Amino acid sequence: MPPQTTNSQFLLSLSTDLTIAFLSILAFQTILIYRQWRTFRTREYKTYIIYLTITFLYFSVLWSWALQPCKYDVFIDFVSFYFKRPIAFLIYYCYYNFVVDFLDFKLIAPKVYYAIAVLKKALLAVTLFFLTANLYLSSNIQTYIYITASLLLFIISIYFIVVLWRTKTRFVTYFLKGSACALSGAFISNIMFFFYSSDTQFNGFHFINCVAPLAGVLIEVSYFTSGLSFKSKLIEIEKNEQKDKLLNQLLKNQELTKETENIKDKIAQDLHDDVGATLSSMQLYGELANNQWDKSPMKSKEILYKITNQSKDLITRMSDIIWSLKPIADTHSIDMLFKNYSVELLIPKNIICSFKIDEKIHPLITDVETRRNILLITKEAMNNIAKYSQASNATVSLLMDKDLIILSITDNGKGFDTNNYIAGNGLSNINKRAIMLKAIVTINSSIGNGTSIVCKIPF
Repeated sequence: MPPQTTNSQFLLSLSTDLTIAFLSILAFQTILIYRQWRTFRTREYKTYIIYLTITFLYFSVLWSWALQPCKYDVFIDFVSFYFKRPIAFLIYYCYYNFVVDFLDFKLIAPKVYYAIAVLKKALLAVTLFFLTANLYLSSNIQTYIYITASLLLFIISIYFIVVLWRTKTRFVTYFLKGSACALSGAFISNIMFFFYSSDTQFNGFHFINCVAPLAGVLIEVSYFTSGLSFKSKLIEIEKNEQKDKLLNQLLKNQELTKETENIKDKIAQDLHDDVGATLSSMQLYGELANNQWDKSPMKSKEILYKITNQSKDLITRMSDIIWSLKPIADTHSIDMLFKNYSVELLIPKNIICSFKIDEKIHPLITDVETRRNILLITKEAMNNIAKYSQASNATVSLLMDKDLIILSITDNGKGFDTNNYIAGNGLSNINKRAIMLKAIVTINSSIGNGTSIVCKIPF
């Protein structure tokens, strides 16, 4: 046997073995993707399985002559003649179908998505055309139309890759590298087609024409599979992160609910102790006034005056509690409440009060306990000024200093000796409220030089 004939047989046998190996890998890959689809159940897995299946059928038909002992088998010739070209365009249809799902074009690039939708319809039309073309067109005309359509589709695919390169979506690298390899393989195969020797024996050009598209598609499938696995894992990670966020949010909500319940308990206790005691006192005063009305009307009037003051004070305290519980948007500003206290406590004593309030603070103090304690500290300090200071002027300021809220209440009254005094209920209550706020309280005073209370509240 001449050397050329021996070489041809070797190349034919090698190409047959490579084709069988390629189809085996493709079949294995399809089964693997099917198993992954059963786990993830996403649309891109379905379209990818269809793409791999059609690709497997196409190469089985394309190289069926090399996979059979008899080259001139009538059935093989029939299948190759009637189905090779329709399946070739059907592969492109399945390819674009998968890519649209894989890269989420409907969300990230609607214009490209609708352009591909039109292209897919055209590909289906061309597929149907070649399925029926043998009924009314000659082989030469079909070949001319096939080459023209393939060249046009090749150019469109190149343009599509360029558009995607500019889009730079999250998973586009996998698609671009895979598609570039497949198109390169197809391009090399078509070039080799024009260099076929007139010799009927299988030569090197035939071998490259056979192997190039197989290698290109194999690399493409490798990239697509890697990209699909990466995307699925990333989606799974994002789902887990979302679950963790929801779980953390649930825990925070539970903590917030628990904290709200604690605040309610504290307020209920305050209401029970404070309001209950005041109401009991008012009841006793009422009974006392009633008993002494006939004997000592003036004393009864004094008692009734005390009841009136206690009821006003009770109404104010209830208003403060309600204010602290309301959402920020539904409440008067803290500045307005401070001024109301001034009108109620200081103006009757002819004490002029000025205010320095940072307007940005009010919407930032969202915690119920913080709002309430700031309010009560200020009210307690004003009450002390009204009762004991004999001042003519007072100043209330509420300012921000980095991560601190600075509450300051000062007066120009008689002051007191901080080294020699017994803290009454007012200063004791201020210190208790400050402890609740985890704040630092500084009280500066001296005889004849007024008093300054500064509360630094962490924010």
